Amino acid sequence: MTTSPPRQDRPLPPTRGTYGIVLHLRGRRRVRVGKLGTFQLQQGYYLYVGSAFGPGGIGARVG
Repeated sequence: MTTSPPRQDRPLPPTRGTYGIVLHLRGRRRVRVGKLGTFQLQQGYYLYVGSAFGPGGIGARVG
């Protein structure tokens, strides 16, 4: 799996809110998801939606 660096020239602000991350897998991939365990993901697009209403906002969650 290849990763891309964030497309930003400065840190994200401490704004609170909801955010989404789009992932694209070019092939099947086994991934570990914290306490949920390991999953086999198929090729395709995935959307992760997160909440950043705590201290530091989005900048603390995605950085």
